Amino acid sequence: MNLPDTMRAAVLGEYKDEIELEVTEIPVPRPGPGQVLLRMLRTNINPSDLSFMHGQYGFRKPLPTVPGFEGSGLVVASGGGLLGRYLRGKRVSTAARPQGSGTFAEYMLADAGSCIPLLNSVSDEQGAALIVNPLTAWAMLNDIVLKSGAKAVVQTAAAGALGRMIQRLGTRLGLRVVNIVRRPEQVAALKQIGAGIVLEGRLLDGADGNAGHIGHLIVNPGGREHAGIRGSLEGEASGTAIAALTSAPAAAADDTWRRRTGTLVGRAVGGVAAVGGAPAGPGLRPDLRGRAAG
Repeated sequence: MNLPDTMRAAVLGEYKDEIELEVTEIPVPRPGPGQVLLRMLRTNINPSDLSFMHGQYGFRKPLPTVPGFEGSGLVVASGGGLLGRYLRGKRVSTAARPQGSGTFAEYMLADAGSCIPLLNSVSDEQGAALIVNPLTAWAMLNDIVLKSGAKAVVQTAAAGALGRMIQRLGTRLGLRVVNIVRRPEQVAALKQIGAGIVLEGRLLDGADGNAGHIGHLIVNPGGREHAGIRGSLEGEASGTAIAALTSAPAAAADDTWRRRTGTLVGRAVGGVAAVGGAPAGPGLRPDLRGRAAG
């Protein structure tokens, strides 16, 4: 296949609050050993992409750069090697190299080992969303929740793409998934995919206008890290959920919550791990209260 010398790409020139991308012509890269060149078919925009373009992600690339973490493409050239030759001519899902150009372009270099061949039954759109959220959901549930011995999982921001994946995968893994959302229509959306417990909550400003709550949900993400996160679930979450976010170490979660909330009552539903939601900063402890919808 004859490759063009240049391609169109959306180029990021500055990390700032208002994202600005310039569509411009840049050279088409050539693959080196262990690399393949993809003609991009589809790409998507995840929250992680927005965070990167704002300069708030876990790393930055030298500017200017082409953003985009994942996408689907057709392998049109190989830099050699058995895997690269095997992938040539195949549609694949792939992730951008950490220090390379991203998926917001007509062509992109990828490591051959990071490419996942797509079945004919998988569309270009599905292939473009195969890595970031699905692998995150698997890592959270398999590497954190199941290995912690928990029988249930609590997640905030449950109506998003990642939240829906956690609900489906959690059910298949035999976990009880407790979903916390912000709006009534999100409750219905989760119910449609088989969610058993959906809590519609809102952040309170300190006023307590609710009385007679039945269930209490105690969540302690323990700061930014999810590993080892544990919490306690009172009753059957059949009433109002109260989720308190704190920067207290997860190892001290049980004693911390007993001191703050008094003696735990009701029937505990095994161990509970908490995933998702915004990380709590030092001293931040908003209360989330809402109605149980299941």
